[in-house]
Amino acid sequence: LAQRGGHESPTRALARKDLRVFVRDTTQWTQMLLLIALVAIYVVNFSYIRSAGDSGIIPPHGLHFINLSLGGFVAVAVCVRFAFPAISLEGRAFWIVLRAPIPMRKVLVGKWRSLAIPLAGLISLLVSVTSVWLGSGLLLTALAVLTVVPLTVGLCGLALGLGARFPRFHIDNAAKIATGLGGVLYMLGGLLLLLAVVLLAVAPTLGLTQWLEHGYMTRDGLWRGLGVLAGVIALALPLVVGRIAVGRGAQHLEIHGIDA
Repeated sequence: LAQRGGHESPTRALARKDLRVFVRDTTQWTQMLLLIALVAIYVVNFSYIRSAGDSGIIPPHGLHFINLSLGGFVAVAVCVRFAFPAISLEGRAFWIVLRAPIPMRKVLVGKWRSLAIPLAGLISLLVSVTSVWLGSGLLLTALAVLTVVPLTVGLCGLALGLGARFPRFHIDNAAKIATGLGGVLYMLGGLLLLLAVVLLAVAPTLGLTQWLEHGYMTRDGLWRGLGVLAGVIALALPLVVGRIAVGRGAQHLEIHGIDA
């Protein structure tokens, strides 16, 4: 673990190990091609959504929430492929990690961080590009990115935590790992979390855009306060859910170990 001028932290060493395993595993490359295909289909479909917006069928705010919802759906799909199998892909050699002098929660948090940063960057880039393409404007684009980043981080934590709670160390194919009970629970939980965040974001988004674009808000102080509260919950809820899932997954691995 020696590094220039000091010592590398265990979590960073594990992150570097995961990156090397990912690069050396050719089965992961084919999954990257599937991810690229998913992103391409996502972007192409927006040409039809844009046509509906140009014709006036869908208002600008409707386009914004459709973009946010579809971006969140892509985040759910990407996390189930890359974050959920992260623990199971350690295989039977996971006992080495269990014997290391590192708390299991710290191991999962390190994996969460190393996975969440690139996934959140990918989804935020995707949502911002499609938002600009739809002509949503700078404000709605910024709000979409602000909403989707904590959502993706939370979904990544939820997938990682449930993957640790329902590990399948005997399967070395990442595509098959998510086909069990844990993968189903993650998809249901991820979609419910996405729905909750989108619904919570409606009131603060409409209120903020009305205030910044027109200089007034039709609602009274109570409604404005509720809108602010809904916005805070929309940003914090995914992070809380992800943190709880990671903690429960770490606790399960510490109790049951390789036989989890």
